[in-house]
Amino acid sequence: MKRRPGTLYGIGVGPGEPEWLTLQGHRLIRSAPVLAYPVNARGESVALRIVKPWIPSADQEHIGMFFPMTRNPDERDRYREEAVLRLLPLLEQGKDVAFITEGDPLFYSTFGHIQKGIRRFNPHIPVEAVPGVSSVHGTAARLTLPLAEGKQRLAVIPATEEWERMEQILLTHDTVIVLKVARLLDGMINLLTRLDLAADACVVSHVSAPGEKIHRDVTSLKGMALPYFSLMIVKKREKEGESPWLNPLSGASSI
Repeated sequence: MKRRPGTLYGIGVGPGEPEWLTLQGHRLIRSAPVLAYPVNARGESVALRIVKPWIPSADQEHIGMFFPMTRNPDERDRYREEAVLRLLPLLEQGKDVAFITEGDPLFYSTFGHIQKGIRRFNPHIPVEAVPGVSSVHGTAARLTLPLAEGKQRLAVIPATEEWERMEQILLTHDTVIVLKVARLLDGMINLLTRLDLAADACVVSHVSAPGEKIHRDVTSLKGMALPYFSLMIVKKREKEGESPWLNPLSGASSI
């Protein structure tokens, strides 16, 4: 009798706060025989740190996987395929694998590449996703800021040096979230200043995680090096002179 393959679960664990994990994610993380997670070059895992309070103490195999932050597509593909080939035999042996990732597993996440690879090698392996709190929604929660209401337009984009495109997006949307903004921070500040939008912007690093910082005066950040996990929210004021950042930031370390 042919063995039933295990299921690959992509589980979003949120941006940092362990209690933002969903009940389904909590159950699967505790019950899966294999827990896989991304690690950095030092072998550290943000995702694993987030769920550490919930993982069982024994009888669970842990697999850390390194995905380098490189612009070389061939190198990225090589590491992704290596990760897929480590998980594939376990799944074919009938073991369920919980692959945890920061934020949401289907929103700018490594899991998207892993599931494509698994399905390419063996389309019979079941794949499921468990949503998590993205950094976008986590930041909105920390700021108690409605991202969009009524007919307002919302854009979520990674930081890019396509400045004309960035300008067009800023001019045509009510709320713009710029992900991974640290690398292009000075350029974004220059653009916002030219468009008279600097006062409508806020930068958040490590939202809900240790070391969280909320910067409401983005012009003061010029020339500074921010953490990789930093994003910018530009929320246009609805009335002249009304700042979107007037709400007290309860429990947040703001600057």
